[in-house]
Amino acid sequence: MLNIHRAYFYVFFVSVLGLFLAPHLLSFLDELCLLAFAVLAVVDMTFNRCFGKYKLMFVLLGVMALYLAYSLVASPYNIPKAQINDFIAQCKPLIAFSVSYAIAPQFTANEKWVLKKVCIFLAFMAFFVIAADIYDVTIFHIYYGGLTCVGCAMVYLLMSYDNDNPRAYTRSDLIWTCVILLLGLICTRSKYYGFVVLAFYMLFVYRPGTVNFKSVRNVVVATLAFVLVVLVLADHLLLGSGLATYATYSSGPDVSYSDLYYDYGINLLWGLSPTYGDFIADTFYPELAQFGLLGIFFFGYFCWWIWRKYRIVMRTHHYQLFGIGVMSFAFLAIDGTAGCAVLQASGSLLMAVMGIVAAQAKAVNKEEAKALLARPVTEFYDNKKEKIEYGYKF
Repeated sequence: MLNIHRAYFYVFFVSVLGLFLAPHLLSFLDELCLLAFAVLAVVDMTFNRCFGKYKLMFVLLGVMALYLAYSLVASPYNIPKAQINDFIAQCKPLIAFSVSYAIAPQFTANEKWVLKKVCIFLAFMAFFVIAADIYDVTIFHIYYGGLTCVGCAMVYLLMSYDNDNPRAYTRSDLIWTCVILLLGLICTRSKYYGFVVLAFYMLFVYRPGTVNFKSVRNVVVATLAFVLVVLVLADHLLLGSGLATYATYSSGPDVSYSDLYYDYGINLLWGLSPTYGDFIADTFYPELAQFGLLGIFFFGYFCWWIWRKYRIVMRTHHYQLFGIGVMSFAFLAIDGTAGCAVLQASGSLLMAVMGIVAAQAKAVNKEEAKALLARPVTEFYDNKKEKIEYGYKF
């Protein structure tokens, strides 16, 4: 039997390093990690004969493969090279999530210690290169410093989680998490500031049942749906315009400029032109127009599926893990309004973290899950603060 957990640790470790190195110094590291996650799944299925647990990965890749086939056959707006390049980019976070969910890695105490120290080191490095004004030759853009700190903070929290004491962090772990998040403030981006406020709320204020996440979710979905109705191209309503056609890196001049921009006069806009297209892939949500209403449905269903897993995790007395999952999910949602981190190294790492959190729900069978979800979360927690030897629990 292959020790898949140890193999996963090495891939995850490189992914953490990619937070700082992938944006500029080792730009190939992002794709290398994608390949490593995929190889890890193939090796696990080959040696451990566990095809069934990778069902989610097969479903996600199957949907993306259908969109690739549709793009190659029916979309006239770009060349096959750009469409395949976009396919790979879209698959990165999906593979990271689904492989992590399937493996549900168990890290040893030494592995957790190493990852925590690496996270602290990378956060300080990100702060230093920005403070020294050398970020353009190290991490390419100042915002990548913030992305590094977010990824490091979530990994640090995940490594601090103790299954034997699932309702408490040590004071030291909370302090270091806050330090990492505060170091990222140097990235000077308002969306990062907003996330830090949310993170501090989840760490120090939120208690199970104190927020009606259902009402928050409804507002977000309603707002997103309104925006996407405008963005979805009327000529390609059901399946979209195809991969590498709109609002992605592969549809820009660095790979192959999409003909769709000419059809709609978008090529005349500053920042979206074939000579200066720096803002083509500057945000995530508009690219959903490539997938049409069917793709938007799949995207929404996948988000709902993740949220359902997190609700199960919450009701099995792992609300600290629930918090890590919600913070990671929320950051990608916030960043998507004015960024595209989900398709970068930081996004793949956060998706891996989210997959590990969601995997905690696999211990609950379908009938038990239905029974748990039917009960209000307040039945599982009394929300009373109690001082214990290593910190506080609720």
